[in-house]
Amino acid sequence: ARLYLVKANIHIARTELDEVLDACINGLQMLDVNVPRKGGNLRVFIEFLRTNWYLRGKSLQDLNTLPEWEGPAGKYMGELLYLSLHPTYVSSPALYGTFCLKTLQVSLKKGVSTFAHLGFSTYGIFLGVGFNQFEKAHRFMEIGGSISERLKDQNSTSYSSRAFSKSFGGRMRDGFPWFEKAFRYSDERGLYREATEPLTLYGINQYHAGVPLDQVAANLRKYLSYARKSATEHLYNSILVVYYNVLRMQGRTDVILRDAKGGALDASRMQKILFETNYLTIRAYHNFMQMQQAYLLGESDRAYTLLKATLPIAHSVAGAFTSMEISFYHGLILASRLHASRGWRRRKFARQLRKIANKIGKWAQAAPANYAHREKMLRAELAFASGNTSQALALLDQAIAAASKDEFFQNAAIAQERAGQICLAQGKLEQAASYLNPALQGYQSWGAALKVQQMYMAYQLHLQAGTKPAILSRQQASSPLDTSPDVISLLKASRIISGEISLRGLLARLIRILIENAGAERGVLLIESEGELHIQVSGTANQEAIEIQENEEAEQVPRSIINFVSRSRKALLLDDAMHDPEFGHDPYIQEFQPRSVLCHPIVNQSKLSGILYLENNLTTGGFTRERLAVLDILAAQAAISIENALLYEDLEERVEVRTRELKKTLRFLQTTQDQLVQAEKLASLGQVTAGIAHEIRNPLNFVNNFSELSMELAEELEEVVAEIQDGTLKKATHATIQEYLEDLKNNAEKIRRHGKRAESIVQNMLLHAASGTGEQQWVDFNKLTKEYVLLAYHGIRGQKATFSCTIEFDLDEAVGKIQI
Repeated sequence: ARLYLVKANIHIARTELDEVLDACINGLQMLDVNVPRKGGNLRVFIEFLRTNWYLRGKSLQDLNTLPEWEGPAGKYMGELLYLSLHPTYVSSPALYGTFCLKTLQVSLKKGVSTFAHLGFSTYGIFLGVGFNQFEKAHRFMEIGGSISERLKDQNSTSYSSRAFSKSFGGRMRDGFPWFEKAFRYSDERGLYREATEPLTLYGINQYHAGVPLDQVAANLRKYLSYARKSATEHLYNSILVVYYNVLRMQGRTDVILRDAKGGALDASRMQKILFETNYLTIRAYHNFMQMQQAYLLGESDRAYTLLKATLPIAHSVAGAFTSMEISFYHGLILASRLHASRGWRRRKFARQLRKIANKIGKWAQAAPANYAHREKMLRAELAFASGNTSQALALLDQAIAAASKDEFFQNAAIAQERAGQICLAQGKLEQAASYLNPALQGYQSWGAALKVQQMYMAYQLHLQAGTKPAILSRQQASSPLDTSPDVISLLKASRIISGEISLRGLLARLIRILIENAGAERGVLLIESEGELHIQVSGTANQEAIEIQENEEAEQVPRSIINFVSRSRKALLLDDAMHDPEFGHDPYIQEFQPRSVLCHPIVNQSKLSGILYLENNLTTGGFTRERLAVLDILAAQAAISIENALLYEDLEERVEVRTRELKKTLRFLQTTQDQLVQAEKLASLGQVTAGIAHEIRNPLNFVNNFSELSMELAEELEEVVAEIQDGTLKKATHATIQEYLEDLKNNAEKIRRHGKRAESIVQNMLLHAASGTGEQQWVDFNKLTKEYVLLAYHGIRGQKATFSCTIEFDLDEAVGKIQI
């Protein structure tokens, strides 16, 4: 066992996870601990039932005082089980659960040892996640921590388990110091991979807890730097995906992110991280955060689509607070669908929402600080759906107070916004403002710039002037909404841009919206591809509409202006382009003489995605600073939408390529199948033919033998006839002639019988091989059965000449003829 432990550590250092698992399994078998190489949900359930059997008759106090498994065997067992957890968690969360339950079983049978706390923690997670027994789950996890303290077995995983336990009982933020202890323990001992694991969980939990996003982003940036030099690729990517989505919520596109190999994080690399690895936890993090953002921005359909993509992989984060948040937002998104539905769909959504509210209500009994306000928010949605507005507002007031008390400020803002929306629906404008203003301040304090922008545009008539978000002026000194009269159209434009997923459709809509909002006569959109900017779409405003053209010639823009904006990544506004000293000499300016020019970069994470060029030939100073500020907002949204559209287009191309490959493979398989069927037919025909040939050979042998015998008898008769002619015929010869004639008669009869038999076999074969007309005919069923049984018999005889059997037919003559 010690040798396998050494091998496992060597493979860990080389990141050879499959070899680590093999070494651990072999070492555990040496210690009479049998664990599977593969596992599924059924296996986990079986191990859970087996663990319950071992726990029978034991109180929680008994578990806390279990004896220690002394000696090196217990130590090796604990370390082998611990080393196996990382590769099992990466390959299969179900297998990870199986190994942890095995740890608890060994502790119950032989005594506790190193890393015994993992068994107690995992069993607690099963009780909590699987059976909603949060209080009991919390107590099991606390017992695991107590055992670690008693054995002086404090380590990174025991500290992390203590942090996990706060999701099931107590207050989630109280787990933060335990994550920090877990990190320091491993970092001080040079266990850098183990040190990165609690950082990943710490980062996502800070986000769930409502820690200000600026602080969360700063921490994640440090964690990412640490993971780059010390951790495996999937741990780095876990932090990267969380950091990416935090920046999205902040509305920041100025940060360049890089994947584990140092490449700039673009759509294709994000696609690879999410879908080309087996680490479902990364995809669960990403899907949840995208789903949450869609809900907060009022994109109900997109949120519901992301929810359906998240639920099948939610098991990959079982036990983590992310899994509880998925359930909470599942309820919120169902509520939004409920309010927009009628009939049976409304009843279905109401049942599902009530079920989730009841589940979170059970959680709240064990951990009210974490879940009480979440339950009240979902109960409020059910009350509002049933028409009880006063009860809904009362529940939301309770939720706001509870969330604020327990420092879930982002959820307090959500509850305040929902209360404001309910008041607006009732026409209570002043009461709505009393909720919406604190909600806006809450989102602003959290640092969710995208939500702040969306909320201000949606409710500006109901918000106080003093609540205008300073965060909107990050790129422009004056607020883009200070004097703009187009707030409603800006909100509409932003929603249209974010709702388009086809690149071609997005660009056409985008240029139309930008021309309308900027008051331009002509607009051109250039998209970066392979390091160069190419015109993708342009539009021209006339008196009736905006005409869209695709893929114009590159000379239809002033290249000096485009190059300047491309290099500087800054917007350029020219009130009188023809007389501008720097750009007035551009050949395009000289030829087409535009007066007002506005050129704006489209930047996402400091990467230039494209450039927008607008011009107005009617007047100088046609583009105001306010219009530029509006374009700042639309360009930020456009950058994100273009990235999403490129990702979608890449996905479509991959799907199309894969579809072509599958069709090609299907055609090949069909051809191969046809060939195999034909070969099988030929082989079957050969077997039947061999059997029939064997059967025909028997009567033909009789025919040949009796023919030869008849010829000999004829020769002897010729001699008798000669004696008659010579007059030497004896009296006894008459009897001989009579015998010869009788033999000839018998021979002829046998030849006829066996000839008929051969004819019958041939006839049956011809009938079997004949191609039918496809029409049903009346056939003697008994006769058909006999023929096919005999054909099968002949086929077997062809394969095995020594085969012989007696076939007896007992067929009901009443069957008669049937139509087939």
